[in-house]
Amino acid sequence: EGKTAEAKALANEAARASSISAAGALAALGDAEQAFRILERAVAARDGNVVYLKVTPSLDPLRGDPRIEVLCAKVGLKACRT
Repeated sequence: EGKTAEAKALANEAARASSISAAGALAALGDAEQAFRILERAVAARDGNVVYLKVTPSLDPLRGDPRIEVLCAKVGLKACRT
């Protein structure tokens, strides 16, 4: 409801608890760049939740971006784009 800045701040805070959830929230807010930064850090840190990159619905807004395929390949997942 017009509180995008507050929502982004909460999503960034949530990144400490769940990188996938935070990235999904940022993707829903239209901040793909920050969502990908969080996902890239999660992959580099070997966050166990990155195995859900392919099936997490909140990441659907990122599926048209070729960077999602690069991240999925790093994790060993195939065909993450729709």
